[in-house]
Amino acid sequence: MADRYAYIPSFGIYAVLVLGLVELARYFSKKEMYVYLFLGIYALGLLVVTMQQVKVWESSLSLWDKVLKHNPKTVVALNNRGSIYSQKGKYALAINDLSMAVRLKPDYSSAFYNRGEAYSKSGQFDLAMSDYNRAIHFEADLHQAWFARASLFEKLQQLDKAIENYNEVLRLRPNYADAYVNRGVTKGKANNIVGAIADFDKAIELSPSTASSYSNRGYAKTFLKQYTDAIADFTKAIELNPKFANAHNNRGLAYKSLTDYTKAIADFDKAIALSPMAFDAYFNRALLFSELGDTPKACSDLLKAAQLGSPQAQKEYDKRCR
Repeated sequence: MADRYAYIPSFGIYAVLVLGLVELARYFSKKEMYVYLFLGIYALGLLVVTMQQVKVWESSLSLWDKVLKHNPKTVVALNNRGSIYSQKGKYALAINDLSMAVRLKPDYSSAFYNRGEAYSKSGQFDLAMSDYNRAIHFEADLHQAWFARASLFEKLQQLDKAIENYNEVLRLRPNYADAYVNRGVTKGKANNIVGAIADFDKAIELSPSTASSYSNRGYAKTFLKQYTDAIADFTKAIELNPKFANAHNNRGLAYKSLTDYTKAIADFDKAIALSPMAFDAYFNRALLFSELGDTPKACSDLLKAAQLGSPQAQKEYDKRCR
Protein backbone atom coordinates (compact mmCIF):
# COMPACT_ATOMS: atom_id res chain seq x y z
CA MET A 1 0.00 0.00 0.00
CA ALA A 2 1.28 3.52 -0.81
CA ASP A 3 2.43 5.54 2.22
CA ARG A 4 -0.03 8.36 1.48
CA TYR A 5 -2.98 6.09 2.20
CA ALA A 6 -1.79 5.74 5.80
CA TYR A 7 -1.64 9.49 6.56
CA ILE A 8 -5.27 10.08 7.63
CA PRO A 9 -5.80 6.70 9.37
CA SER A 10 -2.64 7.38 11.41
CA PHE A 11 -3.96 10.71 12.68
CA GLY A 12 -5.77 9.19 15.66
CA ILE A 13 -2.73 7.16 16.70
CA TYR A 14 -0.47 10.22 16.70
CA ALA A 15 -3.08 12.32 18.52
CA VAL A 16 -3.16 9.76 21.33
CA LEU A 17 0.65 9.66 21.33
CA VAL A 18 0.91 13.45 21.68
CA LEU A 19 -1.62 13.49 24.52
CA GLY A 20 0.35 10.75 26.20
CA LEU A 21 3.55 12.75 25.91
CA VAL A 22 1.81 15.77 27.45
CA GLU A 23 0.71 13.68 30.43
CA LEU A 24 4.20 12.22 30.65
CA ALA A 25 5.67 15.70 30.76
CA ARG A 26 3.33 16.66 33.61
CA TYR A 27 4.21 13.51 35.53
CA PHE A 28 7.91 14.17 35.13
CA SER A 29 7.62 17.92 35.58
CA LYS A 30 10.60 17.90 37.87
CA LYS A 31 12.59 15.71 35.57
CA GLU A 32 12.26 17.66 32.34
CA MET A 33 15.69 16.50 31.18
CA TYR A 34 14.47 12.89 30.87
CA VAL A 35 11.43 13.97 28.90
CA TYR A 36 13.53 16.03 26.49
CA LEU A 37 15.99 13.16 26.15
CA PHE A 38 13.19 10.76 25.31
CA LEU A 39 11.70 13.18 22.77
CA GLY A 40 15.12 13.76 21.20
CA ILE A 41 15.76 10.03 20.79
CA TYR A 42 12.26 9.57 19.36
CA ALA A 43 12.75 12.45 16.89
CA LEU A 44 16.09 11.02 15.83
CA GLY A 45 14.47 7.66 15.18
CA LEU A 46 11.79 9.31 13.04
CA LEU A 47 14.51 11.14 11.10
CA VAL A 48 16.35 7.90 10.31
CA VAL A 49 13.17 6.15 9.19
CA THR A 50 12.19 9.17 7.07
CA MET A 51 15.60 9.27 5.36
CA GLN A 52 15.32 5.58 4.53
CA GLN A 53 11.82 6.04 3.12
CA VAL A 54 12.87 9.08 1.05
CA LYS A 55 15.29 6.81 -0.83
CA VAL A 56 12.36 4.60 -1.79
CA TRP A 57 10.45 7.60 -3.19
CA GLU A 58 13.55 9.07 -4.87
CA SER A 59 12.27 7.91 -8.28
CA SER A 60 9.55 5.74 -9.75
CA LEU A 61 12.15 3.09 -10.49
CA SER A 62 13.35 2.89 -6.89
CA LEU A 63 9.73 2.68 -5.72
CA TRP A 64 8.94 -0.33 -7.92
CA ASP A 65 12.29 -1.91 -7.02
CA LYS A 66 11.23 -1.78 -3.37
CA VAL A 67 7.80 -3.22 -4.11
CA LEU A 68 9.26 -6.09 -6.13
CA LYS A 69 11.93 -6.80 -3.52
CA HIS A 70 9.19 -7.67 -1.05
CA ASN A 71 6.54 -8.88 -3.52
CA PRO A 72 8.31 -10.17 -6.65
CA LYS A 73 5.09 -11.36 -8.32
CA THR A 74 3.23 -8.05 -8.21
CA VAL A 75 2.14 -7.68 -11.84
CA VAL A 76 1.43 -3.94 -11.66
CA ALA A 77 4.93 -3.31 -10.35
CA LEU A 78 6.47 -5.52 -13.04
CA ASN A 79 4.51 -3.68 -15.73
CA ASN A 80 5.41 -0.24 -14.42
CA ARG A 81 9.09 -1.02 -13.88
CA GLY A 82 9.25 -2.62 -17.31
CA SER A 83 7.77 0.52 -18.86
CA ILE A 84 10.33 2.69 -17.06
CA TYR A 85 13.20 0.47 -18.23
CA SER A 86 11.90 0.79 -21.80
CA GLN A 87 11.79 4.57 -21.54
CA LYS A 88 15.39 4.53 -20.33
CA GLY A 89 16.49 2.38 -23.27
CA LYS A 90 17.11 -0.71 -21.12
CA TYR A 91 15.10 -2.96 -23.40
CA ALA A 92 16.36 -6.35 -22.21
CA LEU A 93 15.45 -5.51 -18.60
CA ALA A 94 12.09 -4.13 -19.75
CA ILE A 95 11.25 -7.25 -21.75
CA ASN A 96 12.24 -9.46 -18.82
CA ASP A 97 9.89 -7.66 -16.40
CA LEU A 98 7.03 -7.45 -18.87
CA SER A 99 7.36 -11.11 -19.87
CA MET A 100 7.08 -12.05 -16.21
CA ALA A 101 3.98 -9.85 -15.92
CA VAL A 102 2.18 -11.56 -18.81
CA ARG A 103 3.17 -15.01 -17.53
CA LEU A 104 1.54 -14.17 -14.21
CA LYS A 105 -1.45 -12.46 -15.86
CA PRO A 106 -1.89 -13.79 -19.42
CA ASP A 107 -4.61 -11.25 -20.34
CA TYR A 108 -2.66 -8.21 -19.11
CA SER A 109 -3.18 -5.88 -22.09
CA SER A 110 -1.07 -3.02 -20.72
CA ALA A 111 1.95 -5.30 -20.24
CA PHE A 112 1.61 -6.65 -23.79
CA TYR A 113 1.46 -3.07 -25.09
CA ASN A 114 4.52 -2.00 -23.08
CA ARG A 115 6.47 -5.08 -24.14
CA GLY A 116 5.51 -4.31 -27.74
CA GLU A 117 6.99 -0.85 -27.30
CA ALA A 118 10.23 -2.33 -25.96
CA TYR A 119 10.41 -4.80 -28.86
CA SER A 120 9.70 -2.03 -31.39
CA LYS A 121 12.31 0.34 -29.97
CA SER A 122 14.89 -2.45 -30.06
CA GLY A 123 14.09 -3.26 -33.71
CA GLN A 124 12.23 -6.53 -33.08
CA PHE A 125 9.25 -5.55 -35.19
CA ASP A 126 7.62 -8.98 -35.62
CA LEU A 127 7.52 -9.51 -31.86
CA ALA A 128 6.27 -5.96 -31.36
CA MET A 129 3.42 -6.49 -33.81
CA SER A 130 2.46 -9.73 -32.08
CA ASP A 131 2.29 -7.97 -28.71
CA TYR A 132 0.25 -5.06 -30.04
CA ASN A 133 -2.18 -7.59 -31.52
CA ARG A 134 -2.52 -9.33 -28.17
CA ALA A 135 -2.98 -6.05 -26.31
CA ILE A 136 -5.83 -5.12 -28.65
CA HIS A 137 -7.30 -8.63 -28.41
CA PHE A 138 -7.55 -8.36 -24.62
CA GLU A 139 -8.58 -4.67 -24.56
CA ALA A 140 -10.16 -3.54 -27.81
CA ASP A 141 -10.40 0.12 -26.80
CA LEU A 142 -6.73 0.49 -25.76
CA HIS A 143 -6.03 3.39 -28.09
CA GLN A 144 -2.31 3.43 -27.29
CA ALA A 145 -1.94 -0.06 -28.78
CA TRP A 146 -3.85 0.93 -31.92
CA PHE A 147 -1.65 4.01 -32.26
CA ALA A 148 1.55 2.02 -31.77
CA ARG A 149 0.44 -0.62 -34.27
CA ALA A 150 -0.44 2.09 -36.80
CA SER A 151 3.01 3.65 -36.37
CA LEU A 152 4.66 0.28 -36.86
CA PHE A 153 2.62 -0.44 -40.02
CA GLU A 154 3.75 2.97 -41.31
CA LYS A 155 7.38 2.17 -40.53
CA LEU A 156 6.99 -1.11 -42.41
CA GLN A 157 5.51 0.79 -45.39
CA GLN A 158 2.13 -0.94 -45.01
CA LEU A 159 0.38 2.38 -45.44
CA ASP A 160 -3.20 1.17 -45.93
CA LYS A 161 -3.05 -0.82 -42.70
CA ALA A 162 -1.48 2.13 -40.90
CA ILE A 163 -4.31 4.41 -41.98
CA GLU A 164 -6.92 1.83 -40.91
CA ASN A 165 -5.37 1.71 -37.45
CA TYR A 166 -5.17 5.50 -37.17
CA ASN A 167 -8.86 5.56 -38.13
CA GLU A 168 -9.60 3.31 -35.16
CA VAL A 169 -7.51 5.50 -32.84
CA LEU A 170 -9.57 8.51 -33.90
CA ARG A 171 -12.80 6.59 -33.42
CA LEU A 172 -11.72 5.94 -29.85
CA ARG A 173 -10.15 9.37 -29.30
CA PRO A 174 -11.74 11.87 -31.71
CA ASN A 175 -9.69 14.81 -30.40
CA TYR A 176 -6.27 13.13 -30.50
CA ALA A 177 -4.19 15.68 -32.43
CA ASP A 178 -1.11 13.44 -32.76
CA ALA A 179 -3.19 10.77 -34.49
CA TYR A 180 -4.35 13.32 -37.08
CA VAL A 181 -0.74 14.38 -37.64
CA ASN A 182 0.50 10.82 -38.08
CA ARG A 183 -2.41 9.86 -40.31
CA GLY A 184 -1.75 12.97 -42.38
CA VAL A 185 1.91 12.01 -42.81
CA THR A 186 0.87 8.49 -43.82
CA LYS A 187 -1.67 9.82 -46.32
CA GLY A 188 1.06 12.01 -47.77
CA LYS A 189 3.30 8.97 -48.24
CA ALA A 190 0.36 7.29 -49.99
CA ASN A 191 0.10 10.31 -52.36
CA ASN A 192 -3.20 11.47 -50.87
CA ILE A 193 -2.02 15.05 -50.47
CA VAL A 194 -5.47 16.62 -50.14
CA GLY A 195 -6.38 14.10 -47.43
CA ALA A 196 -3.09 14.79 -45.66
CA ILE A 197 -3.73 18.53 -45.60
CA ALA A 198 -7.23 17.94 -44.19
CA ASP A 199 -5.71 15.93 -41.33
CA PHE A 200 -3.11 18.61 -40.63
CA ASP A 201 -5.91 21.21 -40.62
CA LYS A 202 -7.73 19.21 -37.95
CA ALA A 203 -4.55 18.74 -35.90
CA ILE A 204 -3.95 22.50 -35.97
CA GLU A 205 -7.56 23.14 -34.93
CA LEU A 206 -7.10 20.83 -31.94
CA SER A 207 -3.58 21.96 -31.03
CA PRO A 208 -2.80 25.34 -32.62
CA SER A 209 0.57 25.76 -30.89
CA THR A 210 2.20 22.60 -32.30
CA ALA A 211 4.90 23.66 -34.74
CA SER A 212 5.26 20.31 -36.50
CA SER A 213 1.63 20.37 -37.69
CA TYR A 214 2.21 23.63 -39.58
CA SER A 215 5.49 22.35 -40.99
CA ASN A 216 3.86 19.12 -42.19
CA ARG A 217 1.00 21.04 -43.79
CA GLY A 218 3.44 23.38 -45.47
CA TYR A 219 5.41 20.47 -46.86
CA ALA A 220 2.22 18.88 -48.21
CA LYS A 221 1.26 22.16 -49.91
CA THR A 222 4.56 22.21 -51.83
CA PHE A 223 3.42 19.06 -53.65
CA LEU A 224 0.40 21.04 -54.86
CA LYS A 225 2.76 23.92 -55.83
CA GLN A 226 1.04 26.17 -53.29
CA TYR A 227 4.38 27.71 -52.39
CA THR A 228 3.15 30.99 -50.91
CA ASP A 229 0.76 29.19 -48.56
CA ALA A 230 3.49 26.69 -47.73
CA ILE A 231 5.87 29.52 -46.79
CA ALA A 232 3.21 30.94 -44.47
CA ASP A 233 2.93 27.57 -42.72
CA PHE A 234 6.71 27.15 -42.42
CA THR A 235 6.97 30.69 -41.05
CA LYS A 236 4.32 29.92 -38.41
CA ALA A 237 6.18 26.74 -37.46
CA ILE A 238 9.39 28.75 -37.03
CA GLU A 239 7.58 31.36 -34.93
CA LEU A 240 6.42 28.58 -32.61
CA ASN A 241 9.80 26.84 -32.61
CA PRO A 242 12.68 29.13 -33.67
CA LYS A 243 15.12 26.19 -33.61
CA PHE A 244 13.08 24.13 -36.10
CA ALA A 245 15.84 23.39 -38.63
CA ASN A 246 13.68 21.30 -40.96
CA ALA A 247 11.11 24.08 -41.28
CA HIS A 248 13.89 26.45 -42.38
CA ASN A 249 15.14 23.87 -44.88
CA ASN A 250 11.68 23.30 -46.36
CA ARG A 251 10.91 27.02 -46.47
CA GLY A 252 14.17 27.44 -48.34
CA LEU A 253 12.96 24.94 -50.95
CA ALA A 254 9.67 26.85 -51.28
CA TYR A 255 11.53 30.14 -51.75
CA LYS A 256 13.74 28.44 -54.34
CA SER A 257 10.62 27.31 -56.24
CA LEU A 258 9.50 30.96 -56.30
CA THR A 259 13.02 31.94 -57.52
CA ASP A 260 13.60 34.01 -54.37
CA TYR A 261 17.14 32.73 -54.13
CA THR A 262 18.40 35.18 -51.51
CA LYS A 263 15.77 34.08 -48.99
CA ALA A 264 16.27 30.44 -49.98
CA ILE A 265 20.02 30.58 -49.23
CA ALA A 266 19.33 32.41 -45.96
CA ASP A 267 17.00 29.61 -44.88
CA PHE A 268 19.46 26.89 -45.88
CA ASP A 269 22.17 28.75 -43.94
CA LYS A 270 19.94 28.89 -40.86
CA ALA A 271 19.01 25.21 -41.14
CA ILE A 272 22.70 24.29 -41.27
CA ALA A 273 23.49 26.52 -38.28
CA LEU A 274 20.72 24.87 -36.26
CA SER A 275 21.48 21.29 -37.36
CA PRO A 276 25.04 21.10 -38.72
CA MET A 277 25.08 17.29 -38.84
CA ALA A 278 22.02 16.97 -41.10
CA PHE A 279 22.87 16.71 -44.80
CA ASP A 280 19.58 17.89 -46.36
CA ALA A 281 20.24 21.63 -46.17
CA TYR A 282 23.81 21.22 -47.46
CA PHE A 283 22.50 19.22 -50.41
CA ASN A 284 19.71 21.68 -51.20
CA ARG A 285 22.03 24.67 -50.94
CA ALA A 286 24.51 22.89 -53.21
CA LEU A 287 21.89 22.42 -55.92
CA LEU A 288 20.94 26.09 -55.69
CA PHE A 289 24.58 27.20 -55.91
CA SER A 290 24.93 24.97 -58.97
CA GLU A 291 21.92 26.62 -60.62
CA LEU A 292 23.47 30.01 -59.89
CA GLY A 293 26.75 28.91 -61.51
CA ASP A 294 28.80 28.92 -58.30
CA THR A 295 30.53 25.56 -58.82
CA PRO A 296 33.10 25.83 -55.98
CA LYS A 297 30.41 26.46 -53.35
CA ALA A 298 28.19 23.78 -54.86
CA CYS A 299 30.98 21.20 -54.75
CA SER A 300 31.91 22.17 -51.19
CA ASP A 301 28.33 21.62 -50.02
CA LEU A 302 27.96 18.38 -51.97
CA LEU A 303 31.14 17.03 -50.42
CA LYS A 304 29.93 17.97 -46.93
CA ALA A 305 26.52 16.36 -47.52
CA ALA A 306 28.23 13.21 -48.82
CA GLN A 307 30.48 13.08 -45.75
CA LEU A 308 27.38 13.33 -43.56
CA GLY A 309 25.89 10.26 -45.24
CA SER A 310 23.92 11.35 -48.32
CA PRO A 311 24.35 8.81 -51.16
CA GLN A 312 22.64 11.20 -53.57
CA ALA A 313 25.10 13.96 -52.68
CA GLN A 314 28.02 11.57 -53.27
CA LYS A 315 26.61 10.69 -56.69
CA GLU A 316 26.18 14.36 -57.63
CA TYR A 317 29.65 15.21 -56.35
CA ASP A 318 31.21 12.47 -58.46
CA LYS A 319 29.29 13.70 -61.53
CA ARG A 320 29.82 17.45 -61.12
CA CYS A 321 33.03 17.96 -59.17
CA ARG A 322 35.59 15.29 -60.08
